[in-house]
Amino acid sequence: MLRRHVICLFLVLLAAAAESRAQETLPVAVLVTPLETQPLPPLKPDVHEAAIKQTRAEMFAVAAQLRKQHGDKTSNWLPEVWKQFYVAEDAHTLAVARRDYERPETRLGLADSVEDFVRGVGGNKAMTMVTGADQAVLVVQVVGRRLASASGPTDNRYFIRFRLTPGGKMTGARFLEATQGYKWDSLWSTVIAHPQDATGYFELEAGSPASYKNGAGMVRAIVEWFIKARLDPNRKK
Repeated sequence: MLRRHVICLFLVLLAAAAESRAQETLPVAVLVTPLETQPLPPLKPDVHEAAIKQTRAEMFAVAAQLRKQHGDKTSNWLPEVWKQFYVAEDAHTLAVARRDYERPETRLGLADSVEDFVRGVGGNKAMTMVTGADQAVLVVQVVGRRLASASGPTDNRYFIRFRLTPGGKMTGARFLEATQGYKWDSLWSTVIAHPQDATGYFELEAGSPASYKNGAGMVRAIVEWFIKARLDPNRKK
């Protein structure tokens, strides 16, 4: 009798897993939308720099402690260990982002970047656009834009801040599973904050040396790369 119950439970779990994966077929349904966020109280430049310096020092201290406890080979760290580091890392990157996105103009033009993202999706085999979060597997929320000085012509100057969150067609638990260990940081993208639990989201920044239009194209590319790497049912394991 026990053996029969174990087999039945296994079949139920297998069917549930198959059902959740069945939703992740290419192209993946994506909603892109602007998101107005409540601005934080402005800080003086020296206060910003003090917060950035302090959170950087705390991040390095946490990293050093975790290396002592779990070894220098970070590829062997368990997800729980990385989560401890991300808390400290996010405190630092959020302090930097608070400075960079403090000006009111960084909250303008969000709808333009949404339109630029959507306009370039035609013929894309990885994603298709939907108009409601309940229809989406992934939701991209554009929350900020900024223009920065650059030391060289190939350095990023135009930046778009955005959030990636599961839509109605993906559970928060599945989102955490799919994103576990994925490398977001590159020459064109930076992680600002990691989800701490199944209700969270990734906050990222995409950069371009040319224009906000190209920056929106980079946001689209970042989402597309993730879909192909983690949600394509035919990807190589």
